[in-house]
Amino acid sequence: MLDTKLSKDNLFFWLCRIGEQFKTTFLILDSVNHHILFANKAFTRLTGYIADEVKNKPIESIIQFSQKNHLKRKELCRRKDGSTLWIEVMNQPFYDDEGKHAYDVVIFFEVEYQSISIEKEKTEILKSIDPISGLTDYNYFINQLQERIGQNVSGFILLIEPANYIQIIHLFDNAQLSLLQKEIERRIRRELYDIEIIISTTSETSLIVFGICLEDQIEYYTKKLLEIRNHAFNINHMELFLSFNIGVVSLSYFTGNIHELIHFADIALNVAKKSPGDSVVSYKEEYGLEIEKSMELQIELIRAIQNKEISVYLQPKVKIETGEVVGFEALARWYSELLGNVSPAVFIEVAESLGQIKELDTLVIEQVLQWLKMRKEKNLCLYQVAVNISPSHFYTPTFVEDLIALIEKYEIDPKYLKLEITESICLVDVDRASAILKQLQNYGFENSVDDFGIGFSSLSYLMNLPISEIKIARNFINKVDDNKGRIILQSIIQLAKNMGLHTVVEGVETQEQLQLIHKMDCSTAQGFYFYKPMPIEKVDELIK
Repeated sequence: MLDTKLSKDNLFFWLCRIGEQFKTTFLILDSVNHHILFANKAFTRLTGYIADEVKNKPIESIIQFSQKNHLKRKELCRRKDGSTLWIEVMNQPFYDDEGKHAYDVVIFFEVEYQSISIEKEKTEILKSIDPISGLTDYNYFINQLQERIGQNVSGFILLIEPANYIQIIHLFDNAQLSLLQKEIERRIRRELYDIEIIISTTSETSLIVFGICLEDQIEYYTKKLLEIRNHAFNINHMELFLSFNIGVVSLSYFTGNIHELIHFADIALNVAKKSPGDSVVSYKEEYGLEIEKSMELQIELIRAIQNKEISVYLQPKVKIETGEVVGFEALARWYSELLGNVSPAVFIEVAESLGQIKELDTLVIEQVLQWLKMRKEKNLCLYQVAVNISPSHFYTPTFVEDLIALIEKYEIDPKYLKLEITESICLVDVDRASAILKQLQNYGFENSVDDFGIGFSSLSYLMNLPISEIKIARNFINKVDDNKGRIILQSIIQLAKNMGLHTVVEGVETQEQLQLIHKMDCSTAQGFYFYKPMPIEKVDELIK
């Protein structure tokens, strides 16, 4: 037994010596704030944390205390990998030679459920788990949130969601989505191991996280979460590299309504979604006004799609050698009586977020087919028209069947409908993308990769995808004044030609740009230098 007259420093020294000899987990805590001062090797073997990783961290980051006043108790312990185990915990206070409470020693070891009281506790724990997702039940989450906020803690609530969540929903079934959520949760716990957190789910792909930390630490911890995307997610032998949007609100915005606080986090998440790739946004009051305008836009867009008020403009593609119109690209346009002309860059993104992009794509395709049928019935020349297919629409299970049904409905040869996809489709699942494109090609459609060069361009896509054309992004033609830009543009055009692919350069606006790509042996161009997008009736006048 230790001499109770030891000084505080000597007491700590001897406790460390004893802890090093223990074969069970042995922690020494600061008696004031319960921060970990010492952890032995048994602790590392059991939890995966090395001593330096938890030093000066609160014990609550490892053990989820439910009975803090009990000397001996059963608790849940969180391992470094995010998993949990039941432990039996014993706590012993130690006093220095002045009789002051200097340290607490915590000893614990893994146990099984083995008593009626523990079985009861297990039942209570299971009640807090959502049976579908396996994560903390949302109602339980809210109750815990109210309890902790009532204790005047500082911290945050955040909503985290994969940036391409719509494609993911179409790609995976419910069981696979659940696996993905659990893996995201595990990684969140790994990154935020040193603070108290509670995690629940709000949808098929998004998670809500409540974290306790100092106000000036919120930015650090929320940005640290982005490290969860540093490695691929492996779901049923499929590797995914995901980007994430995160909306954060500080508990300092709490005015008595928990759901209002969560709504603020949701507002911040919606702002984050407007940025490409990974984005972390903290709530500000002015975002509320932006959301009101956004909701107005959403309501108007849904009404416009339902009432078929979206128009189609066609922009000609021109053969550089002769100036002849050889085809068109169909572009969606929307004029709202309430909002005026709304930019496609805005309303297409909103349609994606509302799950209305399939309906929008279909509206455009139908108007193109109606125009082609009208020309066919009048025995007029038919032109190939390119239509853009969004990734989420592309991966819907009935995409190919629906497209074929439209072609047959309007009795148009599929060769007159060119399907433009972006490289982002391949980032989700290149094998599945290839299989779908092959089906379309076999039926008679032509496939094109739009905006080539602005994504994660890969030569393997060009080799393996059943495509006949690439459209080079306007970024490259805008950089032809730069020597490197010209070299890259020339290389892409030459490579495509060697592979037997047709090349279209988008965004041609000047005579100099046209002459340059003509010298590079590009045959087709599109841009304001030739024609701006125009209503279908004006197209008929152009190509009489």
